[in-house]
Amino acid sequence: MDKNWVRRQLDLLGKRPLHSLGQHFLTDGALVQRCVEWSQLGADGLAVEIGPGLGTVTRALLERGARVHAVERDGQLADLLRGTLEKEFPGRLLIHCADALSLPLAGLSAERAGEARVVANLPFAISTPWLDALLTGPLPRSLTLFLQRETAERLLAEAPSRRRSALGVRLSCAYLAMRHLSVPPEAFHPRPRVQSQLVHWERRPEFFCFSAPCRSAMRHCFLNRRKLLAAAIRSLASHPNHCELRRWFGDLLGQGHSERTLRAEELENRHWQSLELLFRGEKIRSARGTEAMPRPGGRGGGN
Repeated sequence: MDKNWVRRQLDLLGKRPLHSLGQHFLTDGALVQRCVEWSQLGADGLAVEIGPGLGTVTRALLERGARVHAVERDGQLADLLRGTLEKEFPGRLLIHCADALSLPLAGLSAERAGEARVVANLPFAISTPWLDALLTGPLPRSLTLFLQRETAERLLAEAPSRRRSALGVRLSCAYLAMRHLSVPPEAFHPRPRVQSQLVHWERRPEFFCFSAPCRSAMRHCFLNRRKLLAAAIRSLASHPNHCELRRWFGDLLGQGHSERTLRAEELENRHWQSLELLFRGEKIRSARGTEAMPRPGGRGGGN
């Protein structure tokens, strides 16, 4: 499989890549194999694939014995996969012709979603909202994703970093980044104007999730990079958990942080976890520096 093969397949379909759907088809066979190997999917493993396109990664997963739920928004490509791979691998592939934002885990039940491993060549425009939706529900075992490099760097950034984001905090509280690889534009057809990365995350044994009120407060604190955390907290006066926010901020100052300089991107995961615990009405393990831990089982705050 190479760029010429991809072009021939599109020509046979009479199809041009749709800019409106952010379609960039993977053309590098070695990257396909790397992606599948990193996913650790084998015989009878459960895969959720977002954006299967022409089915290159899909076929590789099926040939390893995995069962695949694939979400493809493009009806023409969904029909292609139903007419080829779904027939070639009966009972092992199910195509969902839908928007991945409405089916981030292909509609799997909570129990089955927790067993699944996700593989995705995500359209750059939906990677952030798709991850946001995924992190609010049952968490799959792993994520192996092709992402725009800038997005990947924001998700992988550790404190203190100006690239850090609320979504990156939530992701790193639930998953461990195991490996990542730079992917050049020529690995896709058509070539994107930006660099990409392939990143693999594994779900933490004790993962931590954030409730909706805490997610809202976190987004607000990260929204304006120039705004000090003190100003962000003051502007959240109408937040239903404003008393907890003020108590949390006071605790941060008690740990030696300065009101005049502290910004959201400087805080570590444990600080944001302590905010969630306050929102839940749970005790923080230590007032100074000891990491706030989730409740037994590690399921965190749910939706």
